[in-house]
Amino acid sequence: MVTASPISPDFRLLFESAPGLYLVLLPDSPKFTIAAVSEAYLRATMTERVAILGRGIFDVFPDNPDDPGATGVRNLRASLERARDLRKPDAMAVQKYDVRRPADEGGAFEERYWSPVNSPVLGPDGRVAYIVHRVEDVTDFIYLRMRGIEHERRADDLIARGQRLEAEVFQRAQQIQEANRQLREANEELTRLKAELEERVRERTAQLTEANDHLQAEVDARLRSERELWRKREKLRVTLESIGDAVIATDTRGLVTVLNPVAERLTGWAAADATGAPISDLFRVVNQHTREPVENPVARVLADGENAELARGTVLIARDGTERPIDDSAAPIRADDGTLLGAVLIFRDVTERCATEDALRRERTLLRTLIDALPIAIWTKDADARFVVSNPAHVELVRAPDEAAVTGKTGFDFHPPDLAQEYHEDDLRVLRDGETVFNKEELVRDPEGRERWHLVLKTPLRGTGGEIVGLVGASRNIQPLKETENALRASEAMLRGAFEDSNVPMVITALDHRFLRANAAFARLFGYTQTEMLNMSTADVTYPDDLPESYARRELLLAGASHFVQHKRYVHKDGHILWGMTSVSLVRDERGHPALYVGQVQDVTDRKLAEEELRESEWRFRAFFDATTAGMVELSPDARILNANQAFCRMIGYTEEELRTRAVSDFVYPEDLNEVLRQYEHIGRAEGASYEADRRYRRKDGSTLWARISVVAARDATGRPVRASAVIIDISDRRAAEESLRVSEERFRLVVDGVRDYAVFMLDPGGNVLTWNAGAERLFGYPAAEIVGCHYSAFYRSEDLDAGRAEEELRLAVLRGRFEDEAWQLRKDGTRFWGGVVITVLHDGSGELRGFTKVVRDLTERRRLEDQFRQAQKMDAIGRLAGGVAHDFNNLLTVINVSGQLLMEQLPPRDPGRRLVKEIATAGERATALTAKLLAFSRKAIVEPRVLDLNEVITQSELLLHRILGEDVRLATALDPNLRPVKVDPTHAEQIVINLAVNARDAMPRGGQLTIETRNVTLREEDAVTYPELPCGRYVLMAVSDTGTGMTDEVKARIFEPFFTTKEIGKGTGLGLAMVYGAVKTHRGHIAVYSEVGVGTTFKILLPVTDETRPGPRSGELRTVPRGAETILLVEDEETVRRLARLALEMHGYTVLEASGGVEAVRTAVEHPTPIHMLVSDVVMPVMGGREVAEALRAQRPGVKVLFVSGYTDDAIVRHGIVEATDAFLQKPFTPTSLARKVRAVLDGTE
Repeated sequence: MVTASPISPDFRLLFESAPGLYLVLLPDSPKFTIAAVSEAYLRATMTERVAILGRGIFDVFPDNPDDPGATGVRNLRASLERARDLRKPDAMAVQKYDVRRPADEGGAFEERYWSPVNSPVLGPDGRVAYIVHRVEDVTDFIYLRMRGIEHERRADDLIARGQRLEAEVFQRAQQIQEANRQLREANEELTRLKAELEERVRERTAQLTEANDHLQAEVDARLRSERELWRKREKLRVTLESIGDAVIATDTRGLVTVLNPVAERLTGWAAADATGAPISDLFRVVNQHTREPVENPVARVLADGENAELARGTVLIARDGTERPIDDSAAPIRADDGTLLGAVLIFRDVTERCATEDALRRERTLLRTLIDALPIAIWTKDADARFVVSNPAHVELVRAPDEAAVTGKTGFDFHPPDLAQEYHEDDLRVLRDGETVFNKEELVRDPEGRERWHLVLKTPLRGTGGEIVGLVGASRNIQPLKETENALRASEAMLRGAFEDSNVPMVITALDHRFLRANAAFARLFGYTQTEMLNMSTADVTYPDDLPESYARRELLLAGASHFVQHKRYVHKDGHILWGMTSVSLVRDERGHPALYVGQVQDVTDRKLAEEELRESEWRFRAFFDATTAGMVELSPDARILNANQAFCRMIGYTEEELRTRAVSDFVYPEDLNEVLRQYEHIGRAEGASYEADRRYRRKDGSTLWARISVVAARDATGRPVRASAVIIDISDRRAAEESLRVSEERFRLVVDGVRDYAVFMLDPGGNVLTWNAGAERLFGYPAAEIVGCHYSAFYRSEDLDAGRAEEELRLAVLRGRFEDEAWQLRKDGTRFWGGVVITVLHDGSGELRGFTKVVRDLTERRRLEDQFRQAQKMDAIGRLAGGVAHDFNNLLTVINVSGQLLMEQLPPRDPGRRLVKEIATAGERATALTAKLLAFSRKAIVEPRVLDLNEVITQSELLLHRILGEDVRLATALDPNLRPVKVDPTHAEQIVINLAVNARDAMPRGGQLTIETRNVTLREEDAVTYPELPCGRYVLMAVSDTGTGMTDEVKARIFEPFFTTKEIGKGTGLGLAMVYGAVKTHRGHIAVYSEVGVGTTFKILLPVTDETRPGPRSGELRTVPRGAETILLVEDEETVRRLARLALEMHGYTVLEASGGVEAVRTAVEHPTPIHMLVSDVVMPVMGGREVAEALRAQRPGVKVLFVSGYTDDAIVRHGIVEATDAFLQKPFTPTSLARKVRAVLDGTE
C-alpha cells in the first residue's frame, strides 16, 4: 500500500463498503474464525456483524439439519483447506448452502445457492494470514430453472388428475346406484325394528322413573351433609389463611395433613407437595447457638400426648436452605372421646425481633465502650445507692483495683465518713426527690489524705414506667482550675492597678449587666468615652442575636462556674459589627456570693473574617474534592498518601483508609518507579511547580490502570514543599481503544492489501488518489508509484469525462453520504471492464470533509452470465412457440404425406398426375425438414442418443462438407486419435457439423480456411466461473474455426436467436445456429463463440463423455414393407389423420379397430371378443390420454403391444408418462411406409 497523504486510511470502512459478499477468515482449521465481514454479506445472509465476528464460519453457518443430503460444510471446508495449503485461490462449483433466518423471523433455514471463491492473503512472512471468502448468490438463477420444471410438472399432474377424476366419477355413479338400492332395503328393516324398540323403551322408562325417585331422595340427603362439611372446612381454611402464625397439622404417624399459607412461605413447601410428607421433612430446626438439631415438637406431642411449650432460640431450615429464627409450640388434636387424632404445630418468624435484640446488644456495647473511653469518672447506682457500673476513670478515682471491687458497694466504702455522708445526702436528693445535682464542686479526699476538687453531676435514672430506679453520676477533676482561681485572687490587687493602663479592653459589670467600670481601651474599642460607658450595659454593645447566649453563660457563672470564654459580635457606636473574644469571670465576695463580673475583650474581627474565608474555601475545596469524577490525592513530601477522594478509590480499588497507609511506590509499575520518583523529587527541589504524565498503576485486584496524572506542589512561606496535590484521570478505555484501533487498522490494512478481487483506494476531497492496493493495481494496471497523487478521472472513458461523470459521482456521494453504480472502467492499457463502484464519504470529528473511499469490482463476467441468462430465457420462450407450431404442422404434414404416398401407389407408372403428386411429396418432405429444425432448435424433438465417436461423424461428413464449402474454402481437421466417446443423437451431431460449416462458408465470401478440431478436456472446480452450468468432469471439445469476416459484439449477442440472420432476404432462414444451440443444450453441453472483426470466428462445443460402450453395427433395413394379419386398436382424436392411418394399416393386411378418444377405445376393447394384438395411440388427447389408454388395455389384455404417435414435442410426451427409449414411439408426420414398418417392428419385438 502506498500512501501520499498523512490521512490514515480507514481500511475497515473500505472493506465493509465493498459491494460484494465477502468474509475474512483466520486460517485456524477446523474452525476458520470470522475476522471481518462486508455489509453486502450481512444483508445476503440475514446476520449482524456483532453476532458472527470472532466465531467459526461453520458455527455461524451450519448445514441445514432438515436436509440429510447437505454437503455445503464439507465442500466449503475442503476448499478453505486447499486455499490455505496451496496458497492460491480455490474456486468452487455452485453449492446448495442453506442460511438460517433471524430468530425474530422464526429461525428456520432458507434455501440458498452460492458460487464461492476462497483466496488466501499472505502476511509479511509469506504465510497465510487470512482467507478471503467471496461468494455470488445464484439462488434466483437456480429457482428460475426449477420453477419452470415445476410449472410443467404441475400442468401434467392437473391433466392426468382430470382424466382420472372423470373415470372415477363414472365408476362412483354406478356404485351410488347400487348403494341406493341397498339403503332402501335397510330402511324398511329399520322401520320395523324402530317400532319394537319404542315399545321396549316405554316399559324400561317406567322402571327407571321409580328407581330415580328413590335415588334422588338419597342424593338430596347426601348433598345436605356435604354442604355442612364444606362450610366447616371453608371456615377452617379461612381461619388458617388469615392467621398470622404458621400452622401445620399431622396425623398420628406424623404425616402432614394441613399446611396454611404462612407455613408454606416459611418452610418453602407447597401444600400439594407437603401433604402426606413426614413432618420431619418440612420442619427441620436447630439450636440457634450450638447448631445442634432440636427434637421435633410434634414428635414429643405424639409420643407423650401433652402440649409442647413455647420454645425459643431455634432456627428453622426451609426447603431451599433459607434459615429463620422462630418461636414454636405444639399441641395434640383429640376426638370428642379423647382419642389422639394427630398434632398441630404453631410457629412464627421472629427474625425482626432477633434483629432488634441484636441491635440493642450492639448499642449497649457501644455505650459501654464510650463510657469506658471517657476521661471523666462515670458511675451508676441502684435505688439503694450501691454502685452498679463504674468506668475506669471512676475506678481510679476511688482507688479500687477494678470495677468488680466497686460493684455492690457504697461511697462509705471508699471515702472518709464526713465526705461519704455528704455524697450520700446528695444521692438521696436524687433518688428520693428526683432532683439533679448540677456542677457541684466537691472536695474529694482519698484514703491517703490527699484532697482534690471535683465538679460533680448527678441525675436520676428512671425505668420504663418513669419510676426512679437509680442514678447516673459524673465527676471531673477541677483541681487545676481551683488553683488558678486562687492565683487570680492573689494577683487581683496587682491587676487592678494595671486595669486602667492596660491596652486590653477590660470592663467590670454588675450582676444586672450594667457597666460599673471600663478602661480606656474598652471605651475606644466601641467608640464611646469612659463616661458614656458608665451609663450603658452589656445589652447596649452586644449584637442582639448573641445576647441570649451571653446571658446564659453568665447564669452558669452564677450557678457555680468560674469563668467562660465566648466569641461574640458587638455593635460599634457608628453601627458596624465587631467580633470579639470575650473572657468573663464571676467575682464573689468573702461569703462566696456573686458580686460582679470582670471581662475583657480581644478584637478578633480580622481573624474571624479570615477564618470565615478559610472555612468557605476549605468547604468549596472539600465539596469539589469529594464530588469530582476525577481522582484526587494529597501527598506528603515523602510521596505517601494523606487523603484520597472516592473517585480515586474506585479507580484503584482500595478504600481511603487503606490508601492512607500506603505510598505512591506501592501502586506504580516497577519499570516506571524511577521516573515517577525523579519527577516527584524534581518538584520537591523547587525545580518545577508541577508535572503531567501518563502512568500505569496496579489496582488492588492486580489489573492495570492507565491514568493521566497532574501533580502540583504546595509550599510554605519559606518555599519548602509541605504537600502535593495530584489529579488522576482514568484513560484505560482510551489506551485500550488506541491499542484496539492499532491492531484493527493493521489487520484491515493487511486484508485490504491482500484483496485482489477489489480495487480499494482513497481520494482526497479534490479526487486525487491517496492510497492504492494490490487489487487496484491488478484491475486498472497502474502501479502505486505511478497513480498515487493523480486524479481519479484517469479511469473514465472520454465520453464519460465529457459528460462530467467523475465530478458528478463525488457530488452525489457528498450529497447522499454514499454512491453506488455500475459503469465501464478504463484500464491503463486502454481496455475496459464493467465495474461495480462504491464511493463512501469520510468526515473528521468536526464533520469536515476529509476525502473518499472508493471500491471497484470487476463485474464483466457477471454481466456476461446475466446476458446469457436473459438469452436463455428468450430462447426458451421462442422454443415453446416453435414446438407448438411444429405440432400443428406435424398433423397437417401427416395428412399430406400419407395422402401423397397412397395416391402415388394408386396411379399407373406413366400417369401424368404422378409428377404433381411427386411435387406434393417433395414439398411435404421439405416442410417436414423445416419442422424438424424447429423441434431441434426448441429442444423438443424426440431424441435417440447413441454412443458414437465425433471423429467418425466428422470424417463421414467430409465429402459432403467439401461440396458445401466449394473450391475457395480449404477444410483442415485436427482430430484427437484418443478421443473419448459421447452419447449424442447421430442426426443432431451431423446437423451441428454441417450448420457450423455452412455458417463459416457464408462468412468467407472470398475464400479462406475452415478448421475442425477435437480433443479431450477435463473441467475442475476452478473452471466453474467459465462454465457455470456444467458440472466438473470429462468432456469432448469440438472447435470449428474460420478465417472469415468475424462478428461485432452486437451481432455475436444475437446469433443464436431463431430467425436472426445477417444475410439478404431469401438467403437464409435464421434457424441454422439456433438449431445448433438447441441440439447442444439438449445433450447437456455448452457452446461458446469467439470472434474478431476481420480475423475470424471460432465456435467451441463441449459435450459430456459417456462410459457406455458402443453397440455393434445394425443390419440394413428391408426395402420391402412386410405385411401382417394382426388386430390393431387405433386411437387418434384428429379425424383426418385417423382415417388415413387406418387406410395405410388395412392396405398392409391389418384388422383395424378405430376410436376417436381414450374412453371410446377402452369401451371398444371391452366389447371386442377376439384378441387385440397392438395399440397404436396418440399421446395427447382430451379426457383420457394415450398412457391411460395403454394402462387400461394392458390391465385387460396383458400381452398387448403399444406404439405411441404424436405431433407434440418430447416435453409433452415426457409429461404424459412416456419416456424416450422405453416405449415405442413414432413422430408425426409419418408416411404409410414408416407407419407400417414401425408397427411390424413392434409386433416382432425388433423395436
